[in-house]
Amino acid sequence: MSGTPVGVDVEVEVIDVLPELVLAPGETADLARAWTRKEAVLKARGTGLTTPMVDVVLAHECWEDIEAPEGYVAAVSLLP
Repeated sequence: MSGTPVGVDVEVEVIDVLPELVLAPGETADLARAWTRKEAVLKARGTGLTTPMVDVVLAHECWEDIEAPEGYVAAVSLLP
């Protein structure tokens, strides 16, 4: 896996953000989980939050939830 772009994000379980800033049309998810998954994807892409989260469609991305301490959610993204 040498050279494979990877992104990891950990967030608190409850975040205060407008759903329309995070969820793409048709997406339904817990906001903290969606934020964490999308931020991991954007970190793997190397763009970070310069790309709007609403432009990331989780169904088209490679990500996985990972174990986090109580009160937190975490995700990792590996780009093909």
